[in-house]
Amino acid sequence: MPDPQPPDAPPPGDGGAPEHPSAGVSLLRKWQFRLIVDPATEAHFIYCSAPAVRVPPVYYREGGEAKSVRLFAGIPEYSEVICRFGMTTSPMLWNWFQKSVEGAPERRNVSLVMLGPGGVGERVRWNLNDAWPCEWRASPMDALGREIAIGTLVLCYESLTRGGAP
Repeated sequence: MPDPQPPDAPPPGDGGAPEHPSAGVSLLRKWQFRLIVDPATEAHFIYCSAPAVRVPPVYYREGGEAKSVRLFAGIPEYSEVICRFGMTTSPMLWNWFQKSVEGAPERRNVSLVMLGPGGVGERVRWNLNDAWPCEWRASPMDALGREIAIGTLVLCYESLTRGGAP
């Protein structure tokens, strides 16, 4: 007669060890990314802040119900994406920013793409919809420095979507 097994024991032949929840998940390296500005222009930066969105709660107290407060979703707030230490010889980014200075920002779709191991293959894409540059800072001029010419480019955007490979 076989030995009885407790009900929570793993089935025979399973190895006995439960699988870790993150088994088979490859981690993304935060230094492997690229910034794509429509139409198909790549801008290379050493640093880009992560896109973020916050939906603040709106507190509402109904008349006659002084003891309870209801919460409603407020207007989404999107953080600016800050890109630093850029590299380009193209005037495209400057010309794009100049349209914002002239009071008629040109809205473009911008994607921040996280790459897989070795910088190959798209893993996750954050789409900054209707983005436009709201700040530009040139790098300080320093004959002894080794920094790259675009200091900072700040992008604001109207909505955020996630795309790319799951």
